[in-house]
Formats: sequence, C-alpha cells, structure tokens
Amino acid sequence: MSGPPAEESLDTGTTCSALWRGEKETMDVLWWILIAVAWIAIAFWPARVAGRKGHGFFGYFVFSLFFFPAAVIVAYLVEDRTESAVGQPPGELAPQLTAATTAAPISSRSCSDWSMPTPAASTISTPPVGTS
Repeated sequence: MSGPPAEESLDTGTTCSALWRGEKETMDVLWWILIAVAWIAIAFWPARVAGRKGHGFFGYFVFSLFFFPAAVIVAYLVEDRTESAVGQPPGELAPQLTAATTAAPISSRSCSDWSMPTPAASTISTPPVGTS
C-alpha cells in the first residue's frame, strides 16, 4: 500500500480541528471577560448615586451586580441622608444658599470711577515749535 498510514491522516485532521476549536474557545473566553468587565463597570452607577445620597456604596454595588434595574430605581428613589439636606423640605434650598442669594449685591465700578495716574510734570516733554 502506498500513501500515508491512516493514523497520520486522522492526526492531521484532528490537529486542524483542535486548533480551530481552541481559537473559538479563546474568543469565547475573551467575550465573557469583556461582558464581565462591562457588567462590573455598569454596577458602579447605582452604587455611586446611592453613595452620594449618604447610603452604603458597597451594599448598592453588590445589589446592582445581581439586580441592576431594581438597584438603579431604588438608588434614585431613596431619601437623601447627607448633612446638607437634613431638615430641609424637598425642593427648598439649603440655608447657606438662601443666605448667599439674599445678601446685598456686589457693587461694580463704572469706567468713570477708574482713574489713571497722571505722569509727573518732569516727564512730559513738548516737541520744539518751528523746527522741522
């Protein structure tokens, strides 16, 4: 019999198929890593919103990892517990802001209020008259 033995032809086909399968598995793993990174990055959004309102960042981060849509809704609906908003009815400005806006306005100077310094008499020179 001439030609390669049957074992070698099977190995060649198996090797090519294994290479293709390995490349496909690598791409699948890369896609899953990309999805996981995006999922974790998006989970920071409700956690940051809740953290700004005085709630626990880590708790909302874990909550948003598993139930993202609910975490976003809850993070925007929870009450603000920060110091600047304590005791203020919703929609009213903090006392520091209202005091600053009701203070007397700052007066500005008009152009006529600005005076230019006049030069000393010794520095003023007049051109000679009659010479060309």
